[in-house]
Amino acid sequence: MRVHAFIQAHHSDFRCFSQLAGKTSLDNVVSRSQLIPEIQVRILVIPDCQPNRKVFGEIASQHGIEVFYGDVENRLQRFVDCAANYNTDVIVRLPCCKPLFRVDLVSRMIDIISKDTSIDLVTVPSDFPKFFSCEIMRSSLLTTFASGLFSNQETKTLSLAPHFAAEKLLSPDRIHLLTDGLPRLSESEIELARELRKAELELGGAVLADSEKQLEQARYSFATSFVRETDNVLDVACGSGLGCEILSKTAKRGKVVGIDLQYNQVFKRIEQSYSNVRFEPPRLFRRLCYVSPATMTGTSCLW
Repeated sequence: MRVHAFIQAHHSDFRCFSQLAGKTSLDNVVSRSQLIPEIQVRILVIPDCQPNRKVFGEIASQHGIEVFYGDVENRLQRFVDCAANYNTDVIVRLPCCKPLFRVDLVSRMIDIISKDTSIDLVTVPSDFPKFFSCEIMRSSLLTTFASGLFSNQETKTLSLAPHFAAEKLLSPDRIHLLTDGLPRLSESEIELARELRKAELELGGAVLADSEKQLEQARYSFATSFVRETDNVLDVACGSGLGCEILSKTAKRGKVVGIDLQYNQVFKRIEQSYSNVRFEPPRLFRRLCYVSPATMTGTSCLW
């Protein structure tokens, strides 16, 4: 049986490069995987784009591991193609955001799927600390999903997160949920997890803050193309209020009303700076939105 580690990474995922004990998360994942004797081949499974080729080709060479460039959008297809290329039987999925996975736990999971051919997926409970977990699955499982035996919506879901979808679509007898004998985390492991989380927040905070602001500006700039000078605009799930500022400059003789699940203290400053902008209290948001507020990312309406 050919057991291969599929190490997931992307040049734009800041978690790959979070520092932990003097090494990046990706370096830690590769190093730990080399401590598992059952894994015969370690492969960086990467979306095929020029920035990724530049970054990860060098990293793979440094570590002496394989690298596979696959489908840019469809993660499921990327895994299927990689498994076919390397004749993989069992996939140990190791995302770069989980650099603290337990070597002994992974070995035990491989042993389970090796001995029981009726099992397609071995995983741990969802409440097990994420930095220390992984999933092990048969490549034939993903090939079945990719072949279109399921509905289009299920296939679309699988393309984004095959391991989560597998848990939902497989019959329970094909899944081994490892609940007994899970390792207790030591104080040093818990401290490493805290250190990693802090590093992710420090590195990711600046990246996300800048990219999210640019995305929000682009979204509202597009919305203004539908707004006339005399229009009144309701911005549902207005977030930071930045969009209301942008909309108010187009709807100069109209009104812009912002509403969100939480009241942002910045709203007062915006109201003072723009006479045609006002923000309504959160209780009205809850009455207005018949869908879950968590699904709202910003909707602008004209009236």
